[in-house]
Amino acid sequence: MNKLLTVFCLIFLLVQATAASAGQADLDGMLQRSLVAYSRVTDYRCTFHKKELVRGKIKEVRNLQFKFRKPDSFYLKYTVGDDAGLEAIYAKGKYDNKLEVHLGGFFGFFRIAVDPRGSLALKNNRHPIMDAGIGQILYLMEKNYQQAKNDPESRITLEGEALLNGRKTQLVKAIFPKGSGYYGKTVLVSIDQETSLPVKITVHGWDNEFLEEYQYDAIRLNVGLTDMDFDVKNPEYCF
Repeated sequence: MNKLLTVFCLIFLLVQATAASAGQADLDGMLQRSLVAYSRVTDYRCTFHKKELVRGKIKEVRNLQFKFRKPDSFYLKYTVGDDAGLEAIYAKGKYDNKLEVHLGGFFGFFRIAVDPRGSLALKNNRHPIMDAGIGQILYLMEKNYQQAKNDPESRITLEGEALLNGRKTQLVKAIFPKGSGYYGKTVLVSIDQETSLPVKITVHGWDNEFLEEYQYDAIRLNVGLTDMDFDVKNPEYCF
């Protein structure tokens, strides 16, 4: 009887080890496909949604127009809410590396240039505009995943398929231990199955509090964005 129990235990452990190994291989493959896919991206435009904990309050903005061109050019426009009409451009090496902002709403006649990492730019934002792109999500994924692979207290799992705005995605869930330099306690990332790119990330903190959520919809890749897309003189803009 004891021998039979021992055999069952060994089989169970072997199955667990095999499943864990297969799961890691799946995660390795997914991350590699995402990195390769992003390496082939030169630019994109999309509709951007964000929900953030900023200064103790949750702020949500939807339907922002977003443009990005590698390596570091960003354009953002608010289309709804009190800040509708607000536009922001950051292009590394241009405009003295300042964030050019055309204010929206009541202050729509004003244009200002601010430090993109300064208190004014971050008054209603959790991150600077340079962290707003899909590439930043991939950077965080790779950094945290490589650390977690050798950390028995971390757990990263594939949660299966899910539809996001009619598109098939693969949901990845990560749970990390506190005090080890990870980005958050619980991180959920949706990977578009067609493009292999992350299209949504949700993060909760160490006390399970909501921190941030970012989503990219209607993405159009490699559309040929030019310098004019990140220029305040663009006639389509209101700077």
